[in-house]
Amino acid sequence: MTPFAITLMSLGLLAAGGAAEPAPGTTDTTCITMPTTPARDGFRVFSQGHNGCSAPTTLWLVRHGADGSPWHSATEVVLMPGATGRLDLPCRGTGTQTYSAIQFDPNMAFNLSTPRVLITC
Repeated sequence: MTPFAITLMSLGLLAAGGAAEPAPGTTDTTCITMPTTPARDGFRVFSQGHNGCSAPTTLWLVRHGADGSPWHSATEVVLMPGATGRLDLPCRGTGTQTYSAIQFDPNMAFNLSTPRVLITC
């Protein structure tokens, strides 16, 4: 339903003396949940997320580059409404890497990001 149609429907309800209710299927930023802070699980680094929205969201697990670039590598999964997902990246090499996880709702152009954490492989 378009925003124009929703507005017309709301105005019609108000004119008829009814209460205007939000249209079904609308989302807001409260449906996004914070993914778990990346952690090491054996030879893998993982994060989990849940989609509480009425539209698909994307969960990213990011390994940030040491050279100051925004990231070195990332993996993603699209979470359907009500779904929970987990992402894993191999714990490569030796030393410490910086990781974060991001839950993104493309419909609302809104995201939540965990703090960047240092994990030693």
